Amino acid sequence: MLAFLQIVRWKNLAIIALTMYSVRFFFFFNSEAVISTNIKEHFEFFLLVASTVFIAAGGYSINDYFDVKTDALSHPNRPLVTGKLSRRFALKVHLISSVLGGTIGAYLLFVNHQFSLFFCQLFSIGALIYYAAVLKRSFLIGNVTIALLTALVVWLTSAYLLKIPSHLLLSEHIFNRAIFSNFSWFFTVFSFGLTLVRELIKDMQDIEGDAFIQANTFPILLGINKSKYFVISLLLLIFILLVAQLRFQLQWTDAFLRQLPLAGIGVIFLVAIYLLLLKHLSVVRLKWIDGSIKIAMILGLVLPYYWKWMDSF
Repeated sequence: MLAFLQIVRWKNLAIIALTMYSVRFFFFFNSEAVISTNIKEHFEFFLLVASTVFIAAGGYSINDYFDVKTDALSHPNRPLVTGKLSRRFALKVHLISSVLGGTIGAYLLFVNHQFSLFFCQLFSIGALIYYAAVLKRSFLIGNVTIALLTALVVWLTSAYLLKIPSHLLLSEHIFNRAIFSNFSWFFTVFSFGLTLVRELIKDMQDIEGDAFIQANTFPILLGINKSKYFVISLLLLIFILLVAQLRFQLQWTDAFLRQLPLAGIGVIFLVAIYLLLLKHLSVVRLKWIDGSIKIAMILGLVLPYYWKWMDSF
């Protein structure tokens, strides 16, 4: 069971589910909605999350299927490398998960008539297969693909919520769809940026295995140092965008000042990542950086709950 959870990356799947429910929580943050207590809406949103999680699980398992050679060098404890699970089993997990995700997506298309959402899910299945088989070994394209697919989770959730009819919202005069749309686009870009940084860090970790199969990843073609400074530049850009968005959206109000404690924690992690990147990048340090980025992502996900908690004072 543990080996199965490892190949589907259960922690990442939990983050995907938390991401979608955090966006939904933010949508209803300033609006009491009839639909928010409607069992049908809860069930359909749960199905949307389940579909996305199944598709992602399929993507992770097919990735392990193609990565046995590189993992033998970079991640020797992975289930397929150690023989705990077979490549055939990983392929079955991919097929079953992808079919389940696509089938649930088709059902949601039937009941909600949102073709764009179903198209995104089908696109994600195809993109994850093509990434694992081809793009992962390409220069930067594979990193950008995964970053886009991660950002797509935020966009997909936002698009679904914005389709909720206005007459179902009891406090439409309070709830501003434009504000939600602006924030959702910001979180989409933020998610894309941090994921791209993390993917580049992972490529630095896997440089030995990728070199063995003659992959053309960013660190292999440009070297660790140039990759390091590129990542630092991306982190600085993300930080500037974060501060600018909060400053523009909230102005110098009490709402802005209430965000400072959590933002301060985020800054600490960004500075820690920055300082670690400036040093010699050992395997252990790269793992620390990867872990710090995950924590920064989780901090972003709990923001809506933090705002709600602060709003109660």
